Amino acid sequence: MTKRLLSFFLPVLVLSVVSSCKDPIENDPEGNQAPNTTIFLDTTDVGSYVSKTELTVYWTGDDPDGEVVGYLYSLDSLETWQFTTERSLTVIVPTKGKDTLITKIFVASVDNSGNGRFDASVTYLSKTIGGEYFTDTDSNGVYTAGEPFVDFGAIDPSPDGFAIKIKNTAPEAWFNAASPIPAETLPVASFILEGSDADGNSSIDRVELALNDTAGTWVVLPPKTSLITLKADFTVTSDTTSATILTGSDLKNSGIKIKNLKLDADNVLYYRLADNTNARSKIVSMPAAGSSQTWKVRKSANGGSLLVIRAHELGDGDSLKSLLKKAPGVLPGSTYSDADFFSLQNRDLSQTVASGIRLTLIKATVLSYKKVIWYGLQDPAVNLAQAVIPAFLNQGGKAIVRFGFSGAEGVLDFESLKFLPIDSVNRKYYAANGTSKDGFASTWRASRYLVKDSVATYPPQNQPDPAFFNSLPNRIGSELFLGTQYAPSYYSFVPSSQAYVLYRFDLPQSNDPWPLNKPVYKGFGTPVMVIENTSRNLIFSTAPLTFLTKIPPGETYPKTEDGRTYANPAVELFSKILSQEFERPATRR
Repeated sequence: MTKRLLSFFLPVLVLSVVSSCKDPIENDPEGNQAPNTTIFLDTTDVGSYVSKTELTVYWTGDDPDGEVVGYLYSLDSLETWQFTTERSLTVIVPTKGKDTLITKIFVASVDNSGNGRFDASVTYLSKTIGGEYFTDTDSNGVYTAGEPFVDFGAIDPSPDGFAIKIKNTAPEAWFNAASPIPAETLPVASFILEGSDADGNSSIDRVELALNDTAGTWVVLPPKTSLITLKADFTVTSDTTSATILTGSDLKNSGIKIKNLKLDADNVLYYRLADNTNARSKIVSMPAAGSSQTWKVRKSANGGSLLVIRAHELGDGDSLKSLLKKAPGVLPGSTYSDADFFSLQNRDLSQTVASGIRLTLIKATVLSYKKVIWYGLQDPAVNLAQAVIPAFLNQGGKAIVRFGFSGAEGVLDFESLKFLPIDSVNRKYYAANGTSKDGFASTWRASRYLVKDSVATYPPQNQPDPAFFNSLPNRIGSELFLGTQYAPSYYSFVPSSQAYVLYRFDLPQSNDPWPLNKPVYKGFGTPVMVIENTSRNLIFSTAPLTFLTKIPPGETYPKTEDGRTYANPAVELFSKILSQEFERPATRR
């Protein structure tokens, strides 16, 4: 019988010649007619172009005097055979050159004219191919009497097969469109690389990257690299430097550096893929060629010493910048005027960083600094803070965190506050008539100030470092905060046993409209507002610290201590946290 010959046009026509002669088969019972086999890719593919290396092969079998019980198939030019009852198989063809000739896909039908017993050795095409297929119910690896088996009868003596010449195609590369790089970053930036190969993604061999120059050296990364972060040395003052490539959301150091990162200038990252035949994709860039988008990398103004995360963009970031310019630094005559700023929101409250790279980029940026001020108004990205700040503290960083529990965004997610040394957030307050209501817990009044806490009157019974605690301003308050859109009130919080209480609201004065004789007032009228964790690397405030510039009666500002001059209580507070508490020797309590 003459077998059907399959050939495929794949930019080059290749004839696959398979033997058409009928060889004797040793286990073919006398008088029985052997089955026939037909193999194909797809009814629509026969005679058409095939240009992918991941192929699904289909086949059918026909027995003129019985039934087909299964199929033997070979993927190595008739050397070895495997049995299946399925009628299809997905084959991944490894390309070995620009074009790869495959001549090893063969299938033979097996009919039901067996001898009624299990054969441990079957001969086919003059070769021993192993025993009959059986179900190993006792899992001992060998056939045991009584186990189900497929009784091989006659096997198609001329297995159907074909040869294919796969035309290799170059991969395609692109940047994730939903995660563009921000218009401006510090010397750290994150990107999402994507791509595919029509020959099968398993044929992609490597990722190649270059900065600002495609004619120079390209760096090579593993083929499955997707999320990357480029991070330069923040102390570099030259105009051009190299950046370390970090991979994944865990910022794993790849050990690879990429050259030619320009500082205080626009940059372009170029990206392409190469397959295992060295065929390369087209070069793509971020920002995209021809687009109006730019990516400027600015130097750190302080060498990675202090970063301010602006969790809002409603004007108070500017007042924080003004305050830091007045706050005395560590060195005589210095201030924190060179603090680096990173905004999380634009003025329309939209995010400055796309969601796909938001966490990774902000985490990589924060981890580049020694001190961070995470400053917002109401519930500013607390989930993001929870994901970033613990890692920052663990690597030795120091942080001031400020936001108010306004509840404006609905139910407060207490799970996102675990990085703070607080036990709970109060969800109720008492009105002037003594009734309990859902909502805010503490309210600013014209006569109210924050005062340094006395451990004797408020738990937890943790004593803050006396040198630091006693140096702080005795009272801080604000007129600007009253009657503004930011001002009405905030939920108060209960500090945990891992906190030092630094400031609370003072007792109400005689001109405070809240009655002094309400017993319930004690719990909510003097809530804790500023705390420090017992590790002394995190200070949290629910009070808007930048507004606390009011000079209390009986006190004089500017005031000078130890050669440092403080313009107002807020300046003094920030300076003593950043320049003294956060600079204390590690061996000191």
